Amino acid sequence: MAYKEFKTLGKDILIYGVMGVVARSVGLLLLPIFTRIFSVAEYGTVDILATFSSLLAMAINLSLPSALARYYFIKEYKPAVLFSTLLSVIALLSGVFFLIVWVFADPISLFISGEEDVSLYLLLAALAACFQGLNRFSDVMLRMQKRIVAFNSLKIGITLFTAALSLIAVLVLNLGVLGVFLAGAIGAFADLVIGIWMNRNYLTTKLSLTVLKLSYRFSIPMFPAVFVTWANAQTSRVLLLTTLGLGGVGVFGAGAKVASIVLLFITVFQQAWTPFAMEMLEKANRNLVYEKSMKYYSGVFAWMGLVLTCFAPEIIRVVAPSEYFEAYTVIPWLVGATFIHGTAQLTNLGSIVSEKTGINSIAAWLGFLVNLSLSWLLISRYGIMGAAVGSFIAEIIFSGLLWRNTIKQSDIKFESGSILKMLFLYIVISCVTLFIVHQFLSAPLISITARIFIAIISTFFFYNLTIDPMAKAGMTKAIVSFKGKLNRRKH
Repeated sequence: MAYKEFKTLGKDILIYGVMGVVARSVGLLLLPIFTRIFSVAEYGTVDILATFSSLLAMAINLSLPSALARYYFIKEYKPAVLFSTLLSVIALLSGVFFLIVWVFADPISLFISGEEDVSLYLLLAALAACFQGLNRFSDVMLRMQKRIVAFNSLKIGITLFTAALSLIAVLVLNLGVLGVFLAGAIGAFADLVIGIWMNRNYLTTKLSLTVLKLSYRFSIPMFPAVFVTWANAQTSRVLLLTTLGLGGVGVFGAGAKVASIVLLFITVFQQAWTPFAMEMLEKANRNLVYEKSMKYYSGVFAWMGLVLTCFAPEIIRVVAPSEYFEAYTVIPWLVGATFIHGTAQLTNLGSIVSEKTGINSIAAWLGFLVNLSLSWLLISRYGIMGAAVGSFIAEIIFSGLLWRNTIKQSDIKFESGSILKMLFLYIVISCVTLFIVHQFLSAPLISITARIFIAIISTFFFYNLTIDPMAKAGMTKAIVSFKGKLNRRKH
């Protein structure tokens, strides 16, 4: 019965989720503080340099952490040799990348901020990126050893430590934006040191050129798709920087941070889904579980996105000053783009089953080109919302190509009718909600009443589209089992 498999998946999500959400929510909690301390342009500087840092960290490790995961369990390649070889090479590469940024810091700073000199912030962001690129190897080792509690404890501890340092640097030492990047670099270094210490039993001086060549042969072909996926996610910020400046990036970044509430839960799902999906590959009811999972995922996260959209203006007013209020217009489209991109964990199952992964790069590049073109056209007319809509449409195309590939290369048939209805309802209800907010800005009581009504109606629609008889039976069984356990404890 599929109910048993979904029960297992639910437990895994709970295990991954409790600690994972804590670690990822701290950044969101800092938003109300930083948006009130920094100007819109200063917050834009923080956001765009964080984007630069993530790009540099990705370029430094060249997808080699994936090779570490791929060959970890193969006896021919000892984990200690694999880990130490890749860590040593990337440490050397990190130094080269940092030196390049150091040499070109002034022109990069000029491009980002115009006349203002942000080269010191840039160098600190680059230093943090070097540490983060190395951190990925320690993270993979902990996950491969299934030391999930140790891994999550480290991430929570480092996140809280970095957040505390940021607050001290900004509020107590009055270092401003510099304090954010200084704290980020120190936090990333602490993460690196502790991560390596936790994996100290895997450190060795026996490095292997064979292992290095094997790892590069595996990781380099993957890197273009990984890079373009990152570029697709960051295109909006770059285009906004060139058209609306750091202020536009700052407002967009605030909206993206609120939209990341849904990303917290999607990340938890993804962490639990990957090992679960691999386990299901050889089971007889595999297709049923995959197809129902796609439907449940779409229904749950589309509904969460709509609820967040309905109350986005109030959330923005709480977490940011009035200069950021326009950020509410990007939330439905950024949330939509996020949960649609997350479906790649399921729509990509055809490539996993067939072991033909070429479509991934094609889909990623096409999505990137569509995003680039649409965002460029829409920003001039709709501002930051145009950038968000471009991202949303690009993700539909990206996921749609993977979906089509799965249908062609496997016998997995998703419930397209229900899922397309969900997508249509999401778009329509999001547009209606934004229209209501815009029309009744001067009448907040009417606006919030209408949006509460929309949230209730949306819940009804998505419940009926998502929960089928099998799911209802499973929910009933779970409730009965829970009540039985409570009664036994009472007696």
